[in-house]
Order: sequence, then structure tokens, then C-alpha cells
Amino acid sequence: MGNFFVTGELRADRLAAALAEIFRVVPGDVEVVDTETTDPEGRNWDALVFCEYEVALGQVSWALDVYAQDTVTEQPGEAELARRLAAELRCVVLHPAAEAPPSAYWLVTPDGRATRARLYASDDDEPVHSIDAVEDPVPQLPDVRVALMREVIREQSVPTPVSDVFFHAVEERAKGWAEESGEAVPLDPGPGSPLWYAGNALGAWEKSVHRVENDWRPGGRYPADMYVEDLRARDRIAELSDALPEEFRDLLRESVDGLDERFGKATRDDGGSALGAVLGVSRIAMVDKGWWWHRRPARLPWEGL
Repeated sequence: MGNFFVTGELRADRLAAALAEIFRVVPGDVEVVDTETTDPEGRNWDALVFCEYEVALGQVSWALDVYAQDTVTEQPGEAELARRLAAELRCVVLHPAAEAPPSAYWLVTPDGRATRARLYASDDDEPVHSIDAVEDPVPQLPDVRVALMREVIREQSVPTPVSDVFFHAVEERAKGWAEESGEAVPLDPGPGSPLWYAGNALGAWEKSVHRVENDWRPGGRYPADMYVEDLRARDRIAELSDALPEEFRDLLRESVDGLDERFGKATRDDGGSALGAVLGVSRIAMVDKGWWWHRRPARLPWEGL
């Protein structure tokens, strides 16, 4: 169901009452136990909701592991459960983010606001936890610095069906070429080849289009320099296209045309003003750049960073 850290003072009976309310069960059907001190033979294994906890050191006070039997009608996901716990307990709750860095967490305040957080644990036998940074100010944690989680943004999982299809088509066409002609493929599709670089640039452009279309969710922020990298990936597609045999060139153009159309619908022409400000150049200096440099997203996700 979910793993959580909470801050501040907490009592087992108060936690049990909160879980009973959240899962809509009677308090007697909730089992809250300290994993360090509770004898397994004395546990209520017939409970509908279980919460195992440990006292934590540092800026978090308890670590919780919550799960419910399948027979429980109310089954909130981890993020929703964190929100309800924060509201019921009137404390800050953290739960792991989906991205790869082990320090990546979501932090939820009692009023339901969620922000990204970076949580570290020391290598001591009894780890000491520290909240290194949050992306929005948290009134309950006034001493924690506010900073962008760039490493999390880079690790965000963004679907790339267009580039996936492109890579598959390249492999199939290369295989068919070799089988029909008995000759080597005219252009190596392997790592480090122009085709490989074109496919990777296509994937980077597809991720950027997806972010623009979805208003930069889930985090809502995106640094200007990383967006410039995305536009340069689109530049590379244009450059690499000329280096490909016609058959592969057409395949690349077909793939990118659909993404370009989506990007155009999700942005508006500003003559390069927004990107010119980022690069520190005039609109005149932007004239020779590709048309994608002349368009701006509905919301600039780097403002205020």
C-alpha cells in the first residue's frame, strides 16, 4: 500500500484512529505495531489494516509501512494515502517518488499541498534522516532550503512511442535490406551511428513535446537550460536527416512531422522572444534558428526558478 515518513510527535493510538477513518473500518480492525518491540505471536493477524512503524532519527520521527487486506473496500494509492494521513494527523508526510534517485520523495503538508523533496539517510547503524531540500517552501519546515530537483527531472519516465516505433522500423528495414540484397546494410544502425543518434534525438524531442502538452507535469517546473537542450535535439534531427539514406530519411521525417504538429498546437509563435531572453540574445539573432525556437509554451516552467 505504501511506505511513509512522518515528522513531529505521533502516538500509536492516534495513528490507528486515523487509519480507521481513512480506510473506513472500525478501530479494532486496525493493527499498529512497533516492529522493534512487538512479539509476532501477540499480533492481530486478522486485522483488516496493518501499520508497522519504527522510530526514525533526524528530521523525520516515524517510518510507516501501511497495507490493507484485499477485502477492504477503500484502497487509496500511496500518494492519496499520504495526503489523507497528513490531513488526519496534522503533520508532514513523505512518500517515495517514482523516479530512480533513492533520495527522491514527495512531501505532503496537512493542508494537502504536495511538493518534491530530497531525503537523505546516513550510513550509520541507526540512519539519521535529513530533508536536504524541497521545491516549495514548507511552513512546517522553515529551515529547509528551497531548490529544484534537477536529478529527478532528468529521471522522469516519459513515454516515447514514436521513437520506439522508429527504432523498431529501422531494425526491420535494415534486416530486410540484408536478407533481400545479401549485402551489408548501407548505414549501420548500431550505437554511435547517425541512425542511432537520430533516434535518440527523436526520443528527446518526443519527451519535450509530451512535457509541453502536459504543462510540465508532474513537477510543474523545468529549467530553461534543459529546455534549450531539448530544442537542440530538434536541431540535431534536422542535421542528421541529411546524412541518412533516403529510405531512412523519409522514416525519420515521418516520425518527427507528427511530433512537430503536436508541438505547434501546444505552443504559440512569439518570434523567439522567450528563448532569446533565456539565451541573452536579441530576436534578430534568433531569425536563423529553426521555427521551433520561435515558439513558446503556454506557460514558461522556468519562471521563478
